[in-house]
Amino acid sequence: MRPCFHRWHRVLGLPQQAPSWYRARLFEELRERRLASTPLDKLSETADVLFCVSRSYYDGFPVRKVPLPSPATFVGRLLYTYMLTKYTSRFLFYRTAAGLCDITRYQAVREVVNPGKDKKLDEVAFRHQLDPVNLSVWLAC
Repeated sequence: MRPCFHRWHRVLGLPQQAPSWYRARLFEELRERRLASTPLDKLSETADVLFCVSRSYYDGFPVRKVPLPSPATFVGRLLYTYMLTKYTSRFLFYRTAAGLCDITRYQAVREVVNPGKDKKLDEVAFRHQLDPVNLSVWLAC
């Protein structure tokens, strides 16, 4: 794994999962990638696969190698940029929303799940004792 990804994962500081979680997540992401129909959906799902693979390496539970484009190619640069932007923006959304919802421990909020999915938003709110209505208001802005 590239050193910049190692630093990035350290900044995200996501909790480590059980080894079986990484493999299950990878299979789920690969399935979603196969089902993607538009070029943007394929890019997004490929970024999810890349994130899953890089996170598993960072957390010390490397999953099988998946062929991904080199970051030296145009497609590779696009993919890596998309992944970094996608997951960093989600991380910052939750961190900012927690701070604006008056949570004194907002720095403990470390999430990258899709806030556009109501079920996921409710799960994050429950985990961090956030008001899901307040989170939804910030999402609507």
